[in-house]
Amino acid sequence: MRDNNMYRLSPTAIPKSYDLEIKPNLDDFTFEGTVSITLQVPTPTSVIELNAKDLTVTSASVRGGDGNEQVLQVAHDNEHEILTLQASTVIDAGTTVVDIAFSGELKDDLAGFYRSSYQDASGETRYIATTQFESTDARKAFPCFDEPDLKATFKIHLVVPRHLEAISNYPVSLVEEVSPTEKRITFEETMPISTYLVAFIVGPFRSPKVETTTSGVPVRVLSIEGSHELSEFAYDVALHAVKFFEDWFEIPYPAPKLDLIAIPDFGAGAMENLGAVTFREALLLVDQRLASKAELERVADVICHEIAHMWFGDLATMKWWNGIWLNEAFATYMELVACNAFRPSWKRWDSFGISRLEAMDIDALPSTRPIEYPVMSPSDAEEMFDLLTYEKGASVLKMIQEYLGVDRFRAGVSLYLDRYRLSNAETTDLWSCIEEASGEPMNETMRSWVFQGGHPLITASLENNRIQLSQEPFRYLNRSDDPQGSIGSAWLVPIKVRVDGQEHTVLLQGPTLELEVGGGIEDVYVNADGFGVFRTMYKGELRDKAISGYGQHSVTERFNLISDSWALVLSERDTLKNYISLLRASATERDPNVLRLIYSSISLLNRIADSDQKEAVSSLVRELFSPIILELGTEESEEESEEQALARAIAFEALGVISNDKEIGAKANELFRMDISGLAPIPPNLASATLRVVATQGDDSDFAFMLDRYRNPRDPQDKLRNLYAVTVFRSPTLSLKVAEMCKGEIRIQDAFIVLANLIANPFTGDRVIAYIIDNFAELSARFPEKTRPSIFRTVPLLCTETSAPLASRVEQFFADNPMPSGKRNIAQQLERYRLNLRLRENYGSRLANELS
Repeated sequence: MRDNNMYRLSPTAIPKSYDLEIKPNLDDFTFEGTVSITLQVPTPTSVIELNAKDLTVTSASVRGGDGNEQVLQVAHDNEHEILTLQASTVIDAGTTVVDIAFSGELKDDLAGFYRSSYQDASGETRYIATTQFESTDARKAFPCFDEPDLKATFKIHLVVPRHLEAISNYPVSLVEEVSPTEKRITFEETMPISTYLVAFIVGPFRSPKVETTTSGVPVRVLSIEGSHELSEFAYDVALHAVKFFEDWFEIPYPAPKLDLIAIPDFGAGAMENLGAVTFREALLLVDQRLASKAELERVADVICHEIAHMWFGDLATMKWWNGIWLNEAFATYMELVACNAFRPSWKRWDSFGISRLEAMDIDALPSTRPIEYPVMSPSDAEEMFDLLTYEKGASVLKMIQEYLGVDRFRAGVSLYLDRYRLSNAETTDLWSCIEEASGEPMNETMRSWVFQGGHPLITASLENNRIQLSQEPFRYLNRSDDPQGSIGSAWLVPIKVRVDGQEHTVLLQGPTLELEVGGGIEDVYVNADGFGVFRTMYKGELRDKAISGYGQHSVTERFNLISDSWALVLSERDTLKNYISLLRASATERDPNVLRLIYSSISLLNRIADSDQKEAVSSLVRELFSPIILELGTEESEEESEEQALARAIAFEALGVISNDKEIGAKANELFRMDISGLAPIPPNLASATLRVVATQGDDSDFAFMLDRYRNPRDPQDKLRNLYAVTVFRSPTLSLKVAEMCKGEIRIQDAFIVLANLIANPFTGDRVIAYIIDNFAELSARFPEKTRPSIFRTVPLLCTETSAPLASRVEQFFADNPMPSGKRNIAQQLERYRLNLRLRENYGSRLANELS
């Protein structure tokens, strides 16, 4: 046991290399294997501990340097997932080899070495075997030292049917025929990597071609036969990303090849296995002609994110799971940097605002957590994979990069990667390298952001020609048992303040700071450029000046102004009337990112409104969004910009879904009928909005058409658009039919998202949550433990007139059904639920007056 943690291995042996052979059986869904692990034994011992879960060990022995072999006794600690190998005589210090034979089951739980299914050309169900090891599931595939700092090399052999292909982290070195029906594929030995980055995949995978990066790295996009024509975009992004990161990090791509592999069933979005990155099909395969900007952006994001991991995570790795944010936050930051360079017209930092906002909303709750906190068990590690690790972490990195400047920040990152390549590091190692390269006090600054939860509210007021800035923790709720919860008390806050066109960069190190600005101020903006991770509240005349200059602010600044104002309403620090006046001041807004934010807040108002108040919300929607349709029309044109197309889509959906606009409904129905009849596809950027409008205003026949399209799609994006659209129909019968499909027809990887979407349906969510509660035992039997908390991510939206009365039943359900790998996530969703119920209590019966 290391670090007084019963889940960690005793340091009696250190792995140096693995020689692993696996033979899957795709007929009875089992596998068998052997592994020889070369170990360094620091001091004589009679016990070796490894990790294993759901494996049957049939034999274990140890070979010393003298060639003598002794059989080991095997004991399992199932609770802590530890395999203990006991020797009858002492194992000498030095190099030794442990040989283990084992077997296991190819389950369909999306973890470890598991099975995935697909339909072949004749409609027959076929199976593949694939892996997903992060965070602690390599131990489900083979006995191993399943801790990130125990890096070793891997030589992998796969025995597979002759008609199938096999893929692993490194290139194939040898193919041998072992029987008339089987072959043994041996792969080159890898560089030292952590166990969670090992991959092996078996199935009829093909690549349409092999592309080569400018530095000579071969790149393949592999999928089940029949999807190859959808891989061209992935090649473009991957070739760009490898060159971009090699230049940015000033370190060559660390593996001899790069395979991007589309897996039919995949729980995560993608996984950064060194040299063999696995993806959900819809996040790798895409038809560029028919995909929306959001869909293309998402594919590019994920590819860039995973390739960034080849350096930040695979080459240099965190020591333990408490530091996983080092991997994920940085990969998120780098995906944005790389995508911004790939398609500058996407303005990726502008669109990141929505993701950052979602993280900040969680971070303002008592149940938030520090970006980094102690991790003990595997379930603790699973809880690290959330918005705070990815989006808040990336936001903090962007804030620091803006404060230091790109050159100094990049120099520190390159120093870190070079110093810890092929090794492991702590969070503080990164800050030390950035501090060393920049000369700025990064360790002290970053401790305030990484080791405490929450973020500050910066209040700005003007007194005697001085802008006074003060900070306090920002929170939405107080808990009776612990009012502050995990929210911190004070931060070292980099702040840019722009006054009449002149920027002032300061570091707020205490409660307050004064900035001398002189008299006659016309325009002021705190958080200039918009990348500070804090909320801003303007006092007195400064609020008027910030709003009057609305049209002069950048997109991110306008986004933050509205976002912060809405947050102040939710936290009961400002009135809804003030927020609505800001929306009316922004009536000329046409940026889709800001419009999406406005639409989201109005959607919540529509959700909490009593039935006799909803017309007031519809009227506000018409006031804000009808001018966009009048200006842009409902038809796309070749001359318009992408932003105009996206603005139209948001206005189209807002009017069609909230206001039930009949003209919009008729246009949506026309586009839908032309699409399903094969006459013309719906314009990509309008597709999701069109389907949602048709579903909201539609009937059983529209449902049948969408369901058929889900079952017979033209590409992965078309499949998901229609699947998600069938969750929007207002009929409880149809919603419950889709919920029932989640027990079987809908893939597990999609089913938990579908159930979440059904809960979010304002017309039928009350019926669906009751159905899930009543059927949870049956659903739990199908859904892997890791995916269950995601079903409930939309519980906060159960705040309508019909669903709000279910609050006590919902709370009791979670008390009766604890979910270890989602304990904190569920607590956060329940707090957001209480927040929305409070908003309903404050405004639900009097919205008409507030919106007038």
